[in-house]
Amino acid sequence: TNDSDGDENKKTTKMMSRLKISPEETKNVYSKKKKFEEEEDEKKRASERIRKSIERGSAAGLLLKGGVNVFQILRKLALSNKKGELRRTKALAIDALRFSAFVGSFSGTYAFLDEYIARQFGANETKKYRAFVSGALAAPTFLIAGDTPNYSLASYLSLKALILLGRVG
Repeated sequence: TNDSDGDENKKTTKMMSRLKISPEETKNVYSKKKKFEEEEDEKKRASERIRKSIERGSAAGLLLKGGVNVFQILRKLALSNKKGELRRTKALAIDALRFSAFVGSFSGTYAFLDEYIARQFGANETKKYRAFVSGALAAPTFLIAGDTPNYSLASYLSLKALILLGRVG
């Protein structure tokens, strides 16, 4: 593709000389094109980060909560043969899906806000407080997790806090 880019640049340069466009104006066109391409690459990177964050968060939430609930279901089914356990199984499945939706939406919202703040106000200028603002604005996604006490959510948040503490020092 480098050869085709070189050929394209030569053709563009010839065309601009025929149109009597100065070399300085030609450089401006190339620099604008390069800047546009860099912006497009940055947008792709940011949207890919947000998408991956949602996918990974949802999968992690489903695996964490679903895994815990599967062991609860198996234990209860092994200990009793009551029909009421089927309703409890459905409730545990819904709980796992809610937790998965929470973790996915929280991580996606957080990543989106982090990218948005960095783009609007500058990544280097906002790096000290961007995580706090993004996390605070993403906090309402906790409502998706439901209104019952969620010990796996508490464990997850404690783990994340310890990781953050280790990084920050």
